[in-house]
Parts: sequence; structure tokens; C-alpha cells
Amino acid sequence: MYGLNGMLFRHQAPAGFAVTFRAVHDPHGQPIVCGLSYAVRHYVYLGDDQQNASYLWYCASAPGKILTHYLTTHFGQPTSVEPREIGKIALDLTIQESVQGGYQGRMGLHADPTGGAKLLSLYSQYGMTARPNGSLPPTFIRTMLQGRGAKGYFYFDEAGALSFSQSLTSWR
Repeated sequence: MYGLNGMLFRHQAPAGFAVTFRAVHDPHGQPIVCGLSYAVRHYVYLGDDQQNASYLWYCASAPGKILTHYLTTHFGQPTSVEPREIGKIALDLTIQESVQGGYQGRMGLHADPTGGAKLLSLYSQYGMTARPNGSLPPTFIRTMLQGRGAKGYFYFDEAGALSFSQSLTSWR
């Protein structure tokens, strides 16, 4: 994610995370990876150009049916794993990075356009605020993005991030 010989994005402090099952390991003793996320710790806050936040660049989860089959077949642990639950963990990881960075949980993301209205609705249900359609994030690439249908940007403010994060306390 570095550009211009590693200088352009270095100040953003990118970080990758693997979401794993804590108590379940594969036959080689490795944790089972069920999701991946990539965030930057220092980014412009989508709710206010004058503040900073963390930003979730990418998140993906293994298909729920595959995880359920694998865990049940190989470990005798029947479970139902929903990809959206893995996505919640990715959001929370970014919130925690924001807290550790001194941004009180503020974070943003851009919804994958292939997720359609269902994904946009899901982020709203989580308590995230959507930037108005056509409203680009306040970044240096704004001029490059003009006219590309800037929509699907969401962010958590401090209170929303805290509420969302606390809803996952039982998973910790």
C-alpha cells in the first residue's frame, strides 16, 4: 500500500489482521483463519475534515458454510458462522486501532459496491453514519475521484463506535 517509493502512505500506518478462532486449531497447531482485514491507523475522519480517525480499507471473511462444515467435520464442534459476524470483528479491530491511536473510536470505510443496498443497509444497522451520496472523503485523491459516483462512505463517531464495540463484549 506504499506509493512513491514507500513514502506516500507510510504516515497512515497500515496494519493487517487475521480473525481466528481462539480455541480451535488445525492439525498443525495453527489457528483457523476465518477473516482478514486491512486498516490504516491514521486517516482523515469522514465526519469532520479537521479530525483524524482510523480507516478500514479491506475486510473479507471465509464463507460461513465452509467454516461450519470444517469445524463440524474436523473438530466435532457444530457451529453456525455467519460472514457478517466476522465482518463485525473487522470493524471492531479498526475501532480498537482508533482508540489506541487517540481517536476515541472514530473510523470510516467505503462499502464494496458489489455488496449493493444490502451492505449499505447493514452498515446503517450497525449504527454507522453514511456520508451524503456524491460527498467525497476529504483526502488528497478527491480530485481523482470526482465524477466516479462517490457513494457508500460510512463512519462511526465516538458514541457509535463505543456502542457497537460494547455490543461485542461477549465475544471477547
